[in-house]
Amino acid sequence: MKLMKTTLMKSQDQRTVSDTAADETNTREKVRNYYDTMNAIIVQDVGKTYQAGTLITNTPVDDPYRATNLYLASQAGIQAGQHVLDAGCGVCGPSIDIVQSIGDLKVDAITLSTAQAETAKKLIHEAGLTEKIQVHIGDYHHLPFADETFDVVFFFESTGYSYDQQKLFTEAYRVLKKGGKLYIKDVFSKEAPLSDQEQQELLEFNRVYAQYQTPCLSKTQTAILATDFQEVTCHNMSHNITTEELDKTMFEYKHGFPFLTEFGKAHYRPFQCLPVLFAEIKAYKPN
Repeated sequence: MKLMKTTLMKSQDQRTVSDTAADETNTREKVRNYYDTMNAIIVQDVGKTYQAGTLITNTPVDDPYRATNLYLASQAGIQAGQHVLDAGCGVCGPSIDIVQSIGDLKVDAITLSTAQAETAKKLIHEAGLTEKIQVHIGDYHHLPFADETFDVVFFFESTGYSYDQQKLFTEAYRVLKKGGKLYIKDVFSKEAPLSDQEQQELLEFNRVYAQYQTPCLSKTQTAILATDFQEVTCHNMSHNITTEELDKTMFEYKHGFPFLTEFGKAHYRPFQCLPVLFAEIKAYKPN
């Protein structure tokens, strides 16, 4: 009987490991397929920075996405002479803006999508930054970098694609130098309890954006604290971040009438009470 019980427990453990691996593979494939398929449409209708939230400014700016990227770089503490990781880089719009502004900066960027990586390399070449920004295709849960490589690791609206936040932040911690900084700006779910309609809208939001997980802020903070990061701070950014620019990309006007763009056809939903907010998280790896 004891042998049978032990064998059963082992079998259950093996099944759990197998199921977890299958879930990870499934998530990676969904995200990769989404961006490989949507990349050209996103670049055409949205641009080289794919973020739902942009900075609210007191005066009009020529490029709201660039203004947002430079603001976030400042919030992340990115400075000249540093080596930085753009985790979930898209087509490297933010990294290009940041390097063009700061100048003396080295960036490694990673994405799951071959299509995104190819577009990123083209944009980097056109910007004359091939010596400063290197693009890698891979899973940010398994980073192809040595321990203590980076001064800053940043995630701009990309942590929601994580299938294992604990593993994600453990990797970020590993590749950061001592005293290095973790910075996240993302879309987060409001804390429970949520109404039935809020839950349904959140599920639809996640489905539309390639099974985005949209974690609540407290869950993400807990995962970061569990990896020995220190001085973990969270800040609700909803008062100075707007979705106005992304909303504009959903529609185009013909003869005075609004029509959905190709991007809008895939993403527009008339949400009534979507329970999300924008927030940033900062943390440090102890010296």
